[in-house]
Amino acid sequence: MQGRDINWCQFIIEDEKALSGQSVQDFVTPIIEKLKTKLVVACDLQGAISGLRGCEGVPLSKDDFLQKVVRAIQYDWAFFFLYGQDRMLKPVVCSNVDSAIMDADLTIRLVDDTYFYVYGHRKNITENLFEKYEGFKYKICSFDELDIPY
Repeated sequence: MQGRDINWCQFIIEDEKALSGQSVQDFVTPIIEKLKTKLVVACDLQGAISGLRGCEGVPLSKDDFLQKVVRAIQYDWAFFFLYGQDRMLKPVVCSNVDSAIMDADLTIRLVDDTYFYVYGHRKNITENLFEKYEGFKYKICSFDELDIPY
């Protein structure tokens, strides 16, 4: 686990396309590429989705994930836990979100048909990744100070 220290970053970005499958794929693709993500685990999937249905808690290759994530009309809620090539993936227990966030290289939370919340250690995430989004909110804090909508 990366711990609860003060090096956590949180971004909140509003999605003008209401978390459609295409919008979510467009959002996650540059993050996955920048982090050299190899595996993604999805949890708490809610909404008009089909591609990821039945895949909760299952490690998917980045290519498989990107093919499936786009096949949705709209995501209401979801967690995506991203893991890089050098990470040993422990089984993700979807009911233990705090532990899953701490173990992942980066976590993306889809919130209420509207927002992307992104959590990660400062070394894994930078503001310039989100420069194209106007008015995003950003903070550096301890793990316990992250805003994690459930």
